[in-house]
Amino acid sequence: MLLFLLQIRFLAKAQIRNITLPRHTLWQLPKGFKGKITGTKQEYAPLYDTQSDAIYLYNPYQLAVMALENRDEQPVMSGDADAKTFGTGKVICTDEKNKHILTYGDDRNYVVSAQFSSEV
Repeated sequence: MLLFLLQIRFLAKAQIRNITLPRHTLWQLPKGFKGKITGTKQEYAPLYDTQSDAIYLYNPYQLAVMALENRDEQPVMSGDADAKTFGTGKVICTDEKNKHILTYGDDRNYVVSAQFSSEV
């Protein structure tokens, strides 16, 4: 019982951090996952970082699109950070000058955000 209480205290004080995925790696919730992942919500939720060429992941819908065979054709939309608005908003471009459309393709870096939530 004491060990269990210590684990709870440790987990409560643990800092949740962004997790950078190795390039060309898909990360999925396990099949039949019944638990809950609740990240630390913040007002600002960046979808794309131009310096690191990284897409930030916040919800299972993004994971599902990453797993599609045609993911290179799936655009990142401005509403994708929130499961309730996933697939809505404006198309995100990698640069404003040339208007290259950002997709969930395999040639990107991905970061599982500390704000990731398994709830949809």
